[in-house]
Amino acid sequence: MWLLLVAVGLLPTWASARECNATLSTIHTQADIDALAQNCTSLSRGLTISSEYSGPVLLPNIVNISSWYIRQDSRDPLRITAFEMPDLEEANEIQLMPLTDIESWSVPKLTTARGVSLEIPSYLEELDFPKLNSTSDLRVGGNLTNVSFDSLRAVDGEVKIYNTDSPLMPAETRMNLSFPALESAFGLRVWGNISSLALPQLTKLGIDKPGYNPLPSLFSNSGPPLPLDLPNLSSVEERLHIKGNFSSLSLPAFKNITDSLEITATSPLAIDLPLEDATGVFLVGQIESVSLPNLRNWTTLYVRSDLPFDCEGFIDRFNGTTSGPAPGEVRCEVTGEDRDQEDEDEGNLATRRIADLGGVFAAAITGIVIGHVVI
Repeated sequence: MWLLLVAVGLLPTWASARECNATLSTIHTQADIDALAQNCTSLSRGLTISSEYSGPVLLPNIVNISSWYIRQDSRDPLRITAFEMPDLEEANEIQLMPLTDIESWSVPKLTTARGVSLEIPSYLEELDFPKLNSTSDLRVGGNLTNVSFDSLRAVDGEVKIYNTDSPLMPAETRMNLSFPALESAFGLRVWGNISSLALPQLTKLGIDKPGYNPLPSLFSNSGPPLPLDLPNLSSVEERLHIKGNFSSLSLPAFKNITDSLEITATSPLAIDLPLEDATGVFLVGQIESVSLPNLRNWTTLYVRSDLPFDCEGFIDRFNGTTSGPAPGEVRCEVTGEDRDQEDEDEGNLATRRIADLGGVFAAAITGIVIGHVVI
């Protein structure tokens, strides 16, 4: 009876499934790919791609690689032209870098992976993980155009998405980044030449993780100015640094940050935030205006603007923001070549001690700011 079922192709999936547990399942040739596709549905010892192999990796029928890695066998560039596993649902970790020749990527059914690390200095039009809803760490870098994680809701490790201006990976493309379902991450760092960024459901950065301190988060754009819209972000555990060319900021729910908010603007930027509690607020660069009408608790509030800015009025506004003694210090200065000599002689530094933080702390503030406003 079983032979008949096999002959007519009606053998149940559970009966035909096969776990391949060889020490290594390594791809050296197309014949290795064909053998794995014909004989295996699960690879208990992972999948290794030889750096000597070039061409596409089109590997159907493999459903599970949840106990080991998908990776290459050396640190040499991996010259595969495509990576497509249409049936893969679970993977432990995917570590492929650098992918110097890849032209297509497809894992349409992948729902779970402990980690994903991809470095793609070649040009890849689409990098899509449509079903991935759970991972602990995510690192993707390269000359990417469209990057999307449609189902990813939470990451209990760090998310890094980037293209850079390093000699090894020049930022020659602009990235469209889409995380329509992401609600929280232990840390989120996005930087490079960005054309759009969608995080409509992001609520919290720095989730509780016993034994670990939350990681700082970064949004940095080296491309033309674009708006940064985080409509549901309400709290951040640790630092948040917003750097580069942003035409506007919209964070209507942002009320609490346990460490510091740091904004380094390289395009004219008006800042209007509902922030209530922060350890520090550091606003540097092309700052047009600052409105923090709800801020009640802070240690340091610092503005250094390269544009004309009313420091006296800014500090006066914070003199009456609390009914009792104010909690922190406000510092403001204006820099730029168009200052008059009187401003230069005086340093155009308007400082008013709103709390007795001590002379040593006040003298160290500049050093703290310098240390905080770099990536």
